[in-house]
Amino acid sequence: MVGPSGAGKDSLIQGARQRLAGDPNYLFPQRVVSRPVDPKRERHESVTQAEFDAMQAGGAFCLVWKAHGLSYGVPASLAGALAQGRSVIVNASRSVVEEASARFPNVEVVQVTVSPATRALRLALRKSEGEQDQRDRLARSVTWSHERAGVREVNNDGSLEDGIAAFLQAVVR
Repeated sequence: MVGPSGAGKDSLIQGARQRLAGDPNYLFPQRVVSRPVDPKRERHESVTQAEFDAMQAGGAFCLVWKAHGLSYGVPASLAGALAQGRSVIVNASRSVVEEASARFPNVEVVQVTVSPATRALRLALRKSEGEQDQRDRLARSVTWSHERAGVREVNNDGSLEDGIAAFLQAVVR
């Protein structure tokens, strides 16, 4: 899953995780992030930047990226689940879509979209970033071809329930 900050990706993942609980075909791994845990934000494994760098050097991740002054990693252990044909749903950066597609041939991308006004409101309401960080997140642009074959778009401007239903329709086979 990809999309800009404030699109509601973590809320959609949380809703899908709840609805698919008990189905062993769907995994929702926690990312490793060089950010302290904040109960108002996504669940993730929190590490320092030095710990992240050591983990990356040791091969702990199958995908890594930097955004907003933070490092993000997807655990390397997920490669085995993918090889078994399981669906691994992870909030990733648009900047790693091509790398993920090259490494894992069955990658499917769900692009979460939202209007600029809704996005700005969500970023302001979550109050986990300062005003400058919110402006930076709103201005961030990642170049990638969203016309890429196989990209499914999920608009998340409506209610959370509608967004979760659309997301599940995009990922459940």
